[in-house]
Amino acid sequence: MPRREDQLTVIVPTRNRASVVVATLKLFAAAGVDRQIIIADSSDTLDRSLEQAAARVGAIVRRYPSDVGLYDKMADAATSAGTPFVLAVPDKKLTLPYGIDDLLSHLQSHGDHVSASGYVLRHAMQRSDVDIYRVHIFVPSIEDPDPLRRLTEMMRRYQPSAFALFRTEALVTCAKQAAAVRGLLFQEIMFMNTLVLQGKVARVPGVFGLHGTERSHSPITQRDPMYSFLADGRSFFEHYRSYCDALAKFMTQRGIRAPDGVPLAQLLDLIHGAWLGHNIDVGRINYAVQGLLDGNMPAFVEESDWPGPRPIGPRDRVDRRPMRRHIWRDAVLNAEPREEITISDRDVAEVNKALDILFAGPDPVVPF
Repeated sequence: MPRREDQLTVIVPTRNRASVVVATLKLFAAAGVDRQIIIADSSDTLDRSLEQAAARVGAIVRRYPSDVGLYDKMADAATSAGTPFVLAVPDKKLTLPYGIDDLLSHLQSHGDHVSASGYVLRHAMQRSDVDIYRVHIFVPSIEDPDPLRRLTEMMRRYQPSAFALFRTEALVTCAKQAAAVRGLLFQEIMFMNTLVLQGKVARVPGVFGLHGTERSHSPITQRDPMYSFLADGRSFFEHYRSYCDALAKFMTQRGIRAPDGVPLAQLLDLIHGAWLGHNIDVGRINYAVQGLLDGNMPAFVEESDWPGPRPIGPRDRVDRRPMRRHIWRDAVLNAEPREEITISDRDVAEVNKALDILFAGPDPVVPF
């Protein structure tokens, strides 16, 4: 992978997740990724393993106070990049480097696209085996020329891609807009919606990341609309109103208006109503109501989508390694909708190679 520092910078915002960042840096080094890398670290304490891994690849570690939020770090790191494109890498998912050039080429040849990403797969350890069991993020490109229709499509099948390859100016704008609103949930949605309002977003076939079973630092009541509403409905709608006002202001500043005779506020409410309705479980609401009537709110327990250890199915694929197996579930290899998801032989080979790199040597870096 040739060096093109004048084109692309890698930024890695992180907090208290050194192991995944170290693993990602190991993958990048093995793949010959020769780019400027900025690690925006707000961890509670300095992790020596992260500093050592960064030094090995020539990455810059920039320290922030522990209370600095994700989007503030993204905006600051991207602003200082000095390149037209920025690859934002998460600290909770492994980022596979083999498709970076494909993403970059796509943005370079599509001037109306502001970001590009690939698929994200879910995986878990089953004893010493790696079980790759679900395609987690996959929705197709959003390419309507009308920004309002792009916004509608984003919310209709909402899947965040806050970590992707971006045009730097677009990323900085999104991150600053997100940092200015209240509530982690609405910060994320603000990021994604200001992104699609600026331009088209591409889903390029290929595996961009591997997401394990580790939990988020933030409770589910701050990340999921259903649980956020259950925990504090008034706060949820206060944050929603503040967010919608900020989104409408952003749209007005950019000359994006509702059709003649249609109030913008009403249109935004209905667009977001479809998103909220998709996430609502009336049964859970009734359960919470019964709990309150009985004098206590039921605990909010985040459920895992990992089905747990289970036998290998007849259509599952098993790739054997010296000390482990990579179990590719049929639900990944033949994921639905078939017209939207294509996991190729190249993708399988590259994921296998990445896992081999992480497990290799006397000091394997296995963050899951």
